Amino acid sequence: MYCGGRGPAFIAALAFATGIVVANYVWRPPLIWLVAAIIAAAGVVVLRRRAPSLAFALAIISLLPLGAFYLQVTDAAQVTPPNLQAFATGQGTVEVTAHVMREGIVRDSPFGGKQESVDVETEELESGDLHSSATVGIRLTIYTQRAEEEEARDSGADAALPVYAYGERLRFPAKLRAPRNYGNPGALDLVGYLASQGVRLSGSARARDIEILPGFAGSPIGLWRSNARRSVLNHIQHLWPGEPGALMQAMLIGGRAFFGRDLRTNFQRTGTFHILVVSGINVGILAFAFFWVLRRLPRGEETATVLTILFSWGYAFLADLGPPIVRATITLTIFLLTRLLFRDRNGLNALGIAALGILVVAPRTLFEASFQLTFLSVIAVAGIAVPILQRTLYPFQRALRNIDSPASDFSLPTRAAQFRSDLRLVRENLAQIVGLKVSNFVLLRGAGFVLAAIELILISAIIEVSLALPMAWYFHRTTTMSLPANVLVIPLAGILMPAAVLAVALSYVSHWLAHIPAFVTGYCLAVLTGTVRFIGHWRISDVRLASTTLPTAFAAAFAYGMAMILARRRLLLAWLGVAGLLASAIWITVAPPACSGGPECWKSRRSTWDRVTRF
Repeated sequence: MYCGGRGPAFIAALAFATGIVVANYVWRPPLIWLVAAIIAAAGVVVLRRRAPSLAFALAIISLLPLGAFYLQVTDAAQVTPPNLQAFATGQGTVEVTAHVMREGIVRDSPFGGKQESVDVETEELESGDLHSSATVGIRLTIYTQRAEEEEARDSGADAALPVYAYGERLRFPAKLRAPRNYGNPGALDLVGYLASQGVRLSGSARARDIEILPGFAGSPIGLWRSNARRSVLNHIQHLWPGEPGALMQAMLIGGRAFFGRDLRTNFQRTGTFHILVVSGINVGILAFAFFWVLRRLPRGEETATVLTILFSWGYAFLADLGPPIVRATITLTIFLLTRLLFRDRNGLNALGIAALGILVVAPRTLFEASFQLTFLSVIAVAGIAVPILQRTLYPFQRALRNIDSPASDFSLPTRAAQFRSDLRLVRENLAQIVGLKVSNFVLLRGAGFVLAAIELILISAIIEVSLALPMAWYFHRTTTMSLPANVLVIPLAGILMPAAVLAVALSYVSHWLAHIPAFVTGYCLAVLTGTVRFIGHWRISDVRLASTTLPTAFAAAFAYGMAMILARRRLLLAWLGVAGLLASAIWITVAPPACSGGPECWKSRRSTWDRVTRF
């Protein structure tokens, strides 16, 4: 494979992931997988000196049974323990003693009254003669009725349903059940999502039946994080009241405040939902801004790198260490370290190390849609977009540096050197009219902006076509307007996120100091949400797709792999690889499944194409 010598960690992660996939669909006793891995490892030891290339290939092969073995030995922790299944029938009432591990928020119930979703960790479970002291996470829905809310207001109480804080011990009767997936096309993998949050059961209880017990259960660090999150959320709501505050809470630290369903739908339809939640984009934007500021201080790049890594993990900790942000922070940390330690960096190699680390911690993460979308998009950037940009656009961006140094022309390709020469000539003529400073700003900044815009458009387009298969497979839709929406929204987010963090930080000193960055944040947020609403209302923004057939999926995966291989070949072959990837995305969008080729088949295909091309 093309990255065999330059990205061994990427190939190792691919092999380990392949073993996990095989074990998920082809069960064998774990001992068989272990023996196969040991035999392959022994072969590596024998061939290490005689045939290094063969030893490397055998080492990669050994990771397949190792990944299969690792998945099966860790699968026992991914299901509800047998001794708890008797409590999770959803029929009888279970007396639960638990403590709050993730506090929720109170909202209006669709049936009247209020309801609160809070995650608790059990201490004891009792139901008749059954008793268990096992520890299990429960997503508990606590509800009140309208009459109870009115009674609480008449008595002068704040609310009939308080917000339960981290570490509070509770006792309550509840009906428990194991969460399940409904299997509808494009439906959320609820079981996997809750498992990633440490939740194995769900339940419901009435607020009036909950008894607060004395004592505290939890860690001091967890309590500090809970208090810090609550404080930050309060400051955000004070700076941007109403719906803007709810949006900022979601963007900054993954707050679960509720805002308009129409706006949420528009974010989903335009493919910009990653902006609305704490994801890799948010972590990357804040880390880049933090690193950019630190590099301009007289402390050196090593100090800036270390502080940026510490800042990123602190931010992830404050954002409740959700799986997407942890994955993004791990990847960012490895990238910054490799950037600091090695001059010849390989993005795929760093990504492989990050993927291996994540899969070792939680191998079933591989089957989560968010994990696949994240890594497929990053691989598309590092493995397809960047190799092409290095031979097309990046030389012209380097040509803008040290424009007054003719000696730098010799380090650039011919076309980029000619571009520098033309820029200097135009600048001299323009300087006679508006002056040297203005001409420098107009030409250099203007050219840099145009090149950055082209780079963003190309990267966004490659990500869009690369994710066509998983979007159709998991969500049964295509976000046809994702490219223009992200091109407009991501630069706004690049201004909004650092300004919002600065505003919140200054608000702890003085709300007057926070006024200007809060104003900038509010203006960017208004433009961002307006853009999303405008594009999201177009009919073309939401094209529903039927289930993708396996042959189509394999063809799209093959096109993805070929695009990666050809990206480092001749430029013509690289563009042919991108063209093949684009063709597979178009076919997924317009071709109905199981098409027999008859008149009805072509009529259905024409109808889908009309929906895509009609505004």
